[in-house]
Amino acid sequence: MSTVRETFGLACPKCGRDEELEVWAFTGVLLTPDGTVEAKDSVHEWSESHHCECRACGFQAQVDAFTVDETRKAEVRS
Repeated sequence: MSTVRETFGLACPKCGRDEELEVWAFTGVLLTPDGTVEAKDSVHEWSESHHCECRACGFQAQVDAFTVDETRKAEVRS
């Protein structure tokens, strides 16, 4: 089983943990009278400038601050 650090090159710069990082991403949603649901075939898109929060310690910053692998720093993740 791989880790977030191994898969995305990210970990919290404050506490070092990587298992609970929340990234605010763009995705498509379907609007209905009952609310919203993720659109079929929707893609999650995010980059190093998006907001990220470590749920383990509460640290918040742009994804760029969580980068531990420089080769992945400029990639847009989806």
